[in-house]
Amino acid sequence: MTSIYLHRFARSVLLALLALMVLPGATGCGGPQGPGTATAADLRDISEARAGDMIAELMGELGVPLSAPWPVNDGHADPFDADFRIGETVYGIEWVSPQDRLDYGDRIPEPHATGQLQTLAGHGSDEGVQILVLDHASYRYDPDRERVQHGATGIREVESRLRRDVRDFVEYMRGQGVL
Repeated sequence: MTSIYLHRFARSVLLALLALMVLPGATGCGGPQGPGTATAADLRDISEARAGDMIAELMGELGVPLSAPWPVNDGHADPFDADFRIGETVYGIEWVSPQDRLDYGDRIPEPHATGQLQTLAGHGSDEGVQILVLDHASYRYDPDRERVQHGATGIREVESRLRRDVRDFVEYMRGQGVL
C-alpha cells in the first residue's frame, strides 16, 4: 500500500516539475517566456569557404569530379565566374555570396520563392551550359541553440539542405546521361 502512495507522490512531483518547465511565465529552462523569435539580424549565412568545402566533399563522396573556377559566357561583356565546373561537362555550381550578389546583380537569378533550384544559362559559345545557383540567402540559420531547440532553423538543417540540393542536381545530371 505504501508503494502506491510513493508512486503517486513521485508522479505528482514529476508532473509539477514538468509544468514549471513548460508553462509560460514559469521559471525553468529558457527563462520566463522561453526563447524569443529570431530577427533577420540574428540569422547567419554559411560562409562561402564552408559552402565550397561542403560541395567539394559531397562531390568526392558521390565520385563526381570538380574543376576549378570556370569563366562562363552568360551574355554579358565580361564572363561569369562559376565556382565549380563538374568534370568536363557543361554543368557547374555557383555559391552566391553577398559579394557575388553585389558584383553580378541581376545576372544571377534570385532564389525561387518555393525553394525550387535555379540555374544560370550560358550564351553564345557557352550555350547549353547550366550553372546551379545556390544563393546564401536560401541557407540562413539561427545560431541561438535555445531557439533552434524550439524549432528555429539551425546550422545542421541548412547544411543538410545544401547537401540535398547538390545531390539533387547530380541526380538530374545523371538522369540527363551526363554522369
